[in-house]
Amino acid sequence: MHSSLIRLLFLAVGAAAAPAASTSACNEDNCLRAVQGTAYTTRHGTADCQSYFMTTVTPATSTSTVTVTATATTTDMFTITNTGTTTATIPVTVIIPETATVTVPVFAKRMEMSDLVRKPTISLAARQMTVRPSAIPSYASTCSGSVRYSSACSCIGVTATTTTAPTPITTTTVTVTTVQTSAVTQTSAATVVIDVTTTILDTVTVATVTASVCAGPTPTFVLSAVGGSFDGQYAQVINSGDGFDDVISFGPQSSASTFAIDTAGHIHVGNEYANTNTDPGAPAFLFYFNTPAQIAASNYVYASCSILPGDTLSCVDQTQTMFQTCPGLADAGSGVVLGSTVLAGCTGFTFMATCM
Repeated sequence: MHSSLIRLLFLAVGAAAAPAASTSACNEDNCLRAVQGTAYTTRHGTADCQSYFMTTVTPATSTSTVTVTATATTTDMFTITNTGTTTATIPVTVIIPETATVTVPVFAKRMEMSDLVRKPTISLAARQMTVRPSAIPSYASTCSGSVRYSSACSCIGVTATTTTAPTPITTTTVTVTTVQTSAVTQTSAATVVIDVTTTILDTVTVATVTASVCAGPTPTFVLSAVGGSFDGQYAQVINSGDGFDDVISFGPQSSASTFAIDTAGHIHVGNEYANTNTDPGAPAFLFYFNTPAQIAASNYVYASCSILPGDTLSCVDQTQTMFQTCPGLADAGSGVVLGSTVLAGCTGFTFMATCM
């Protein structure tokens, strides 16, 4: 059960055919026997064939452009006072040339003779990328090539499959700011000529954001700490020692737990979900992992999480959003705390997701 005001929540973190399978009759030759390999526990003939027959298609990058217009207003007021009787004429000239400046990074490279020749500009449309397997397992070296290996795979019942990867998305944001207002007020009779010249230089800011490689409704990933006392180490979910709550520890990548986020935004490792207790006024909670039955029985609160652009993990539980470790804290040890601020004696850090 959760055991203190501060609740630790430990976050562990296509459309092309594969090589054509032979449709000829199955021959009980050395190639087929090597693929079947029933006498060798280290061979995975069926699984290797399924991998060889799988083609992965990554769609072309989709580009989205968002234009944001910011408005700034400047008013120049001129007041002319005169007691004379001359008829007043006040022409006002406002000149507002607009210049858009875009800063483009320039990368130096060695000049070659070909650089002195004007080259035509060619615009190529983005294309999808198709990856087909080609490597044949070493134990199937008796198969003379892809045709015989494909035939042997077909003889053990394996067929070609195609999988489609998520579409990469690039978002471009353009911000434009420009407005100028000038006004003249006459309060008495006089002849005055006022020339107002205003030049506005517009700065166009272009920002490019690449979508997370973990984007999708139910991503699977491992988590590593960035900053803090465990920088570069990987999250692993272990039992806290009370036989009820599981928490996050840190170690090498080889011991990292595999995390996932379901369609409800709940992060979990297997059947254990991240949660905290229900104290609404607490500044921080231990980040625990429990089964849905344990969470329901104790009225704990599920953490709501997502993978942000740049592959950082964001979690919210009530008002707590900041990951931190608190060595020496009661019931915390070297574990992870989720708080509304970084507590005294604790060290804040960020979780980085590496998609599986």
